[in-house]
Amino acid sequence: MKILLLGFGNMGQRLLPHLEGDITVVQPSLEGQKSFTNTRFIPDVEKLENDYQTDAVIVAVKPQIVDQVLPKLNLKCQLISIAASVTTDQLKKLMPTATSVVRLMPNVAMEVGQSANLAFATPNSDTKLATKLFEPTGPLFWLQKEEWFESLTPMAGSSPAFYFLFTEALINSALKLGIDPKVARASIKQAFLGSALLASQSDDLITLKKAVTSKGGVTEAALNVLDPTLPNLIEEAMEAALKGIV
Repeated sequence: MKILLLGFGNMGQRLLPHLEGDITVVQPSLEGQKSFTNTRFIPDVEKLENDYQTDAVIVAVKPQIVDQVLPKLNLKCQLISIAASVTTDQLKKLMPTATSVVRLMPNVAMEVGQSANLAFATPNSDTKLATKLFEPTGPLFWLQKEEWFESLTPMAGSSPAFYFLFTEALINSALKLGIDPKVARASIKQAFLGSALLASQSDDLITLKKAVTSKGGVTEAALNVLDPTLPNLIEEAMEAALKGIV
């Protein structure tokens, strides 16, 4: 399988190790070839051979420059984009030779194969290729409506940052109590990992929360502080995030 990967920023670097086949990466600086010596890097799509063909083009450049890169391509293949906020209609207009268009929104957890990949395909598109390419990074959640991307981006795409923030806050609280830093970090991370695994096996989060909360115990005392404020803060954060989507 041949793949053309446009862009090698944060997401491109996390995606490449999961891709297999004959891969060409477009990166102006060519810095990536120092780490991926067995992968072909070129500085610009104009450096592609005149008869170059590929099975898929993966768009991983910044959204602001998608319209500068795609029009240079005249390839008949599937177009897969992980560029935020660029719609499938825009992608089709920028690369009309594409045989089908798939839009994905992964998150940084693709690095460990646990990304929550939002996905949408234009009518009659073959989703098998996109699934094969991205399933190693985490499960794909196919959306019925493309507009759901904007609503779900803060939840699926940005949520790792919220988790990191909450984890950092708990670790800092432990450090203020004089806990050994290594113990604090390791125990809190493991607690979250175990909680995530439990949540993955049940949709009844209220029952899970009750299982941890004893009447008059330390968990209840903490929740009495968090419950009145955290849900409203989350809602405000989501509203702020949605306003920031172009």
